[in-house]
Amino acid sequence: MQNLTRHIKEAIELNTSRMPRYAELSNGDSLPFSRKLIRLEKLTLLGTWWLDRIGDKYQLQGVSFMESEFIEMSLTPSFSETYPTTIDSTQALQPIEIKQFSKEIKELIRKRDYKKIVSICNDELEKLKLQPHLFCMLRHLIESLRRVAQMIPIHQQKCIQLNITSPEKYSILLLKVHLYSLGQAKDFDEKIAPIQNRGIPIIYQDVPHIGLWESV
Repeated sequence: MQNLTRHIKEAIELNTSRMPRYAELSNGDSLPFSRKLIRLEKLTLLGTWWLDRIGDKYQLQGVSFMESEFIEMSLTPSFSETYPTTIDSTQALQPIEIKQFSKEIKELIRKRDYKKIVSICNDELEKLKLQPHLFCMLRHLIESLRRVAQMIPIHQQKCIQLNITSPEKYSILLLKVHLYSLGQAKDFDEKIAPIQNRGIPIIYQDVPHIGLWESV
């Protein structure tokens, strides 16, 4: 258990180990981005214990809250000095607008329309496929937001069976944290894009793909 804390610690370890390798490839240009990312991850750790404590209690009762929401960091792609040959890393960044997306997600959270949130996220992720080497942090956040939203009714159904209170309010908190972070992720992606356009797959290969949850 303690899944969120473990997830963040593993991300810090991975990004720390890859930082000098990216620095060598980029003549040091990647260092400010690696350091900022690791710094943000360490700040995140200050609050993970609280959600993990709640998640652990649910998991002990048979509800996978704060477990099914995450993908193991072990599924992160292996380090490579270049992008896959199928990707044209010289493709320049095309600006995108997320204000409308954020507005729609905010309203859907208010309505508790989680199925629609998943649908809207799917649409946004399809747009990002046009720039597969760019907007990697934003893509990761939207994938994560989608997964959290998808899990809410699944957890609700399980809690009905167990006759316990659903963790919905905590999931909503997670959704709002993701929503708040979208702008920062977009800004980070736009600033790191020139390095990625040089063929250096930083961030692209440093986060695991978060697909939709599938029952086993």
